[in-house]
Amino acid sequence: MRNDLVILPPMQSLITVLLEKGVQVHFLGKCSDIERKSYFARLGVVFEDVIYTPQDKIYKTLLEQIRYRRLLKQYLSVNMNNDTDIIWFEYSDMAYIVYDIFKNYDYLIHFYEFQNLKYSWKFQLMYHRYSMVDFVKTAKAVIHCEYNRAHITRGLCALKSLPFVLPNKPYPDDIDFSNTPSEVFDLVDSLKRKIVDKKVILYQGIFAPNERRLDEFCDAIEQMSNEYVLIAMGHGGKYFEDLKKKYASVKIIFIPFIKSPYHLLVTQLAHVGVLSYFPLNGSYAGVLNPLYCAPNKIFEYSKFGIPMLSNDLPGLRSMYLEYGCGEIVQYPITPNSIVNALLRIFNNYENYSKGAHHFYSSVDFKGIVSEILNSL
Repeated sequence: MRNDLVILPPMQSLITVLLEKGVQVHFLGKCSDIERKSYFARLGVVFEDVIYTPQDKIYKTLLEQIRYRRLLKQYLSVNMNNDTDIIWFEYSDMAYIVYDIFKNYDYLIHFYEFQNLKYSWKFQLMYHRYSMVDFVKTAKAVIHCEYNRAHITRGLCALKSLPFVLPNKPYPDDIDFSNTPSEVFDLVDSLKRKIVDKKVILYQGIFAPNERRLDEFCDAIEQMSNEYVLIAMGHGGKYFEDLKKKYASVKIIFIPFIKSPYHLLVTQLAHVGVLSYFPLNGSYAGVLNPLYCAPNKIFEYSKFGIPMLSNDLPGLRSMYLEYGCGEIVQYPITPNSIVNALLRIFNNYENYSKGAHHFYSSVDFKGIVSEILNSL
């Protein structure tokens, strides 16, 4: 896989279930968290040194692709047993590098995000034989993390059946905080003292000025009474610092990224969880990924019975309507419309919270993984 295992908690959940099902797991990819890597190694995961490293120069990228393909071919030819083994591939733009290698083996494709379908002329010159449709159609199984995304892929690739839908629900349900770093406990204790008797609205995730815009949410909290507090937690960067410089106060608190699962010590303090996903015009992936977002934080919020608030997105809207677990803010988004949506939640909080618990319990992550394995 291309992405670091650390930033993919759903993949960590999947590995945990596979191990519980008695599946021998060999992980080909990067895991920069030594603690997490050691944990999985103790459970039996074999981490193979077959890692692709993205490069910034075209010629370096080409050399890296050649090196990686040679390494992958060698590993699979020696270790892959076609009678018993299958490649579980996290779909990414690495597909064009590996597709012709995988055709000699059984593989399934697991989509966490859509990728753009159009490539540069340089790509087309180098990999003119690559077809995303053919690559997907010849997979033993196709998996998506969201229902609408599964239908879109079925239509794009003319699949005979709907891909499996495996939501990004954390697994297992029980959370082990025994190894929580002391600095995280200190941060949480300090935070608790700041939010005594407050109604806490939480945003957790990455900070991006276009796709994950938060300005209107900050403006909304500023105009509400001192009873309401916004906590913004996650990966920093320039937008994080800009927001912090503009809004940081006793009512709007900024917290840096806390690695999983320890960030849930902050999550469980919230009363409402914010989701902010705005389509980026100009690309297929930039529009579809936000519109039909499938964030694991909907389960992190709902695990604790935390109702959700988001901009108007078809994927989240249908969830809110079915389970009564959240509210949307319709366009154009204004601080006033956010305030009104928050008040609707707090005025009927118990029912929204029950809806969140109901949504969380509706997904049997382990059962779906079992269904996928049984289909192979």
